[in-house]
Amino acid sequence: MDDINLEQCSENQLFSMLQDSEGQDRLRLLNELLGRAENKSDYRKAASFAEEASALAIKFSPNMDVENYLYRQGSNLWRLNEYEPAIEAFSVGVSKYSGEDDQTELSKNYWGLADSHYRLENYEESIKFAQLGTEAALVNDGFDIAGLNKFVQGKSLYLDDREQEAIDACIEARQHKRRVSNTAAVQEIDDYIATIYRYLGQYDEAEILLRNCLTLADATTRNLSYANMRLGIILIDQEKFDEARSHLEIARSLYHEEDNLEMLAECDMSISRTYDGYSHVEEALRCARSATSLWDALGQAVNYIRGLERQSILLYTAKRYIDAAEMNDRTISEIGDGDDASYINMKGFAQLRKADDFVPLFMWDSVLETLNSTNQFGQTSTHKGNLWYYALKARALYALNQHEEAMGIADSGLALTQDSGVNINTAYLYEIKARVSLEQDRPDKERHLAHAISLHLAFGEVDKARELSEYFKPNFTPQSKTGDVILTNERSTVVEESPND
Repeated sequence: MDDINLEQCSENQLFSMLQDSEGQDRLRLLNELLGRAENKSDYRKAASFAEEASALAIKFSPNMDVENYLYRQGSNLWRLNEYEPAIEAFSVGVSKYSGEDDQTELSKNYWGLADSHYRLENYEESIKFAQLGTEAALVNDGFDIAGLNKFVQGKSLYLDDREQEAIDACIEARQHKRRVSNTAAVQEIDDYIATIYRYLGQYDEAEILLRNCLTLADATTRNLSYANMRLGIILIDQEKFDEARSHLEIARSLYHEEDNLEMLAECDMSISRTYDGYSHVEEALRCARSATSLWDALGQAVNYIRGLERQSILLYTAKRYIDAAEMNDRTISEIGDGDDASYINMKGFAQLRKADDFVPLFMWDSVLETLNSTNQFGQTSTHKGNLWYYALKARALYALNQHEEAMGIADSGLALTQDSGVNINTAYLYEIKARVSLEQDRPDKERHLAHAISLHLAFGEVDKARELSEYFKPNFTPQSKTGDVILTNERSTVVEESPND
């Protein structure tokens, strides 16, 4: 069969020859069928051909061929998201390595182990195998596969909450990819490092990397829409709204040409965030509505709820409080009574926002009714909006002249507060506690009032702090008692005791 050009044979002819073949001839046929299956993305067939080929190669071929077939078996299973059987194949591939072999195939199998464990969230295993794969690749100057291994290691380190180690690993991966001028990989790695920097709040560092990514995208016309969108988002984080909007609108236009409705919606939502404050709220609403409608049409429930949430917040900013409450009702209705933890969490925030929508209208009965309609909050709740719930309830009870009950709720909320959780709700809890303490002339009233004033100032509620501080203003009303100090606009005088008194 050595004189037959297998590339010119049809698949039926190859299968016909395979039935009567054995040894080296059968291995040649399996290799040809394996390549064709991979080219057609028929990964199931490819994995099967690779498995049989590896078994034959053990008898008729050098170790490197065995390792390669096992790598191809594992990689095709990996493409099918069958990571456990892929790990088995990659592990056998590693075991077949002999000391005198070129280590390229060994490093590829290590990469397969590392990436499969990464996808199974076995980060420690992934980190270990990625390091072994990097070391093996560099023995033979395999910089491309070394970079691939190191990048997997960086991603696993990041998800294992080892951010600085992850950055270091990704930078090393980038250096390896630069050695082989793999600009696509360099761009991908820079983008990932920027993600880590953004998570750490290091926005300037992330911006530099994402500008580099955009430069590469401009030069290669590769991922230009994505690069513009990513830069736009980091610029929003830095409140550079005009430049952010410019990049996001470029991204939106490109995604529109690509007919990518999912990313189009993401751009619309991000553009909405570039319109900050009351004066631009209508533009922000327009973009948020567009994103919400697209997500609804695409059947993306979580993103659709994100859109409803954004609209409710913008309607509140526009002082359209009843509309905002109705939008939060839509969110609550959309989520329903399911038991998914993430949906339950979103529903809780929608209920809190709805209650808060009634506050500027002084509709305290509606605030209380909304809060009483949820069972997500209380002493045992772990919801992040729990203190918001307590603050709203205490304020509503106080406004409805249920002062003792308001005091009890404020005490309960403050008892649950930790230093890391102090926010504007803490200020309101202290305010209610101070108001009731003043009414009852409790000895600790001024301490509670001082806490309320300082916290309102710290969180930007200057008018509220000024209102509460009226209590501490000195009284300079003229007095007639002997020895009292009278302050006038011109001078101070002391009223002396009359000898006739």
